[in-house]
Amino acid sequence: MVTGAVEKKDTLSSVLTREGIDRQEQAAIIKAMTGVFDFRSVREGQTYALGYNPEGELERFEYVASLLVTYEVERGADGAFTARRNEKPVDTQIVEIGGPIDGTLYETIKKTGESTALVGTIVDVFAWDINFYTDQHPGDSYKVVIEKQSLDGKHINYGKLLAAEYSGKVGTYRAFYFQAEGAPGKKGSYYDDKGQNIVKSMLKTPLRFVRISSGFNPKRMHPILHITRGHMGTDFAAPVGTPVWSTADGTVTVKLAEAQSRGKGNYLEIKHAGGLTSGYMHLSKFAKGLKLGQVVKQKQVIGYVGTTGLSTGPHLHFMLKENGSYVDPQKVKMRRDVPVPKGAQDAFKRTVAERMAAFQRIDSKAKAATAAASAAPVQPAPGAPDPRTP
Repeated sequence: MVTGAVEKKDTLSSVLTREGIDRQEQAAIIKAMTGVFDFRSVREGQTYALGYNPEGELERFEYVASLLVTYEVERGADGAFTARRNEKPVDTQIVEIGGPIDGTLYETIKKTGESTALVGTIVDVFAWDINFYTDQHPGDSYKVVIEKQSLDGKHINYGKLLAAEYSGKVGTYRAFYFQAEGAPGKKGSYYDDKGQNIVKSMLKTPLRFVRISSGFNPKRMHPILHITRGHMGTDFAAPVGTPVWSTADGTVTVKLAEAQSRGKGNYLEIKHAGGLTSGYMHLSKFAKGLKLGQVVKQKQVIGYVGTTGLSTGPHLHFMLKENGSYVDPQKVKMRRDVPVPKGAQDAFKRTVAERMAAFQRIDSKAKAATAAASAAPVQPAPGAPDPRTP
């Protein structure tokens, strides 16, 4: 077997060419994989193997797309290639995780031994209500009920977040995933315990982890120009390259490179429903393939934080207009998506009761762990006298 790995900018054809497969054989392999393999999914780092018979004729091509998915192309007795997709079965369990925040949510989850990918999942579900840079504090608490996927006993991924709670100075927020029965093809959504959709018309922040470095102020002194010029938006400090979300569904109406924008740097404007328009300044770059007139979805990455234009440091300047007039993004009243359908409310209440019982188990487990830690004997440092000895 000859093995290799996909390199940057590779295509399936370039991989086969590099391995010395002639064009006729390449065409036969690609034809066999058509309809089975998404040729756009080729990524740097994926691996492959080629098997040859004693006469040097290619008999088998294996493409490893991920830990779970492999594509096999084999030559049959008639000389023709056939392809199939193989997916390893994963073990999915529902786990209950939570407790008090010690430091930050990231640090707390890391200490539990769980993957820190869980942090992003929690942040995403509460993105309409909580800014996790300014709103989280030590002593807050979190709880999640989530699908955890493993392969051969090793954790590989998280599945669907079934329920989550975050409680602290910011308040208590809960999200319950629910999909009404008898609604084939329709996706579920997240609701609070009263059945109100947690999805709102606009996100609280257009980035995951940010701090507000400068708020909406019509009379602010400009830090570079040193003149009084209204700061008609909110500055979110974040490292260069931090992904920027579209705050709501909309259409890209302005896309200007730094040389065209008169101090705004790389700049985007997106028009939304209800007479709202959002603006994103000082981007380091735009999302790949983003075009003027393109329809974008809420939480879709549209660009990346930078310091282009008249900027004193890496940040996103986020603006919002309502019917042509600037408004404070932090004070705009947001509309909720549709609530739980009336005919599904009883089923939803049963789901909430089941998840709330899980939250209670998480609380009990956290209290037991705290009590055990308090009761544990103090171990003296190496070489130090034992404080328990008179």
